[in-house]
Amino acid sequence: MLNKNVIEILVNKGFVRWTKAGKDRLYINPKVTGLIDACYYKSGNVRSCTVDGRYIANNSAPGILSAKLWIDIQDESTHADTLSYISGPNEWALDRLKDYLDDELNAAKTSDLNGDVYDNGDCSE
Repeated sequence: MLNKNVIEILVNKGFVRWTKAGKDRLYINPKVTGLIDACYYKSGNVRSCTVDGRYIANNSAPGILSAKLWIDIQDESTHADTLSYISGPNEWALDRLKDYLDDELNAAKTSDLNGDVYDNGDCSE
């Protein structure tokens, strides 16, 4: 289970905590990750979309842009899922977003370990 310091670090990075029906998760909007750059026509349709600098097909862009990205607080697992169609050659984009979650979780854990001093009372100078 993630400790409160790690949760706070992730919330400060843009994650939002959601708790319901016994589930405790940290969600982040894919657009907030900094990995996605999308351009739109006036109609609102996607003109072009890149994930981490690589173009993805326009028919896969809505799935990537609306993907559900979350970290499960209980078991510390990361998830990237979409209900929309993503063509096979563009599945790497969803994998890249999951890698982002893994990277952020590991960075938050490392930051927590490096930033806190735990005094167990046995320290001597």
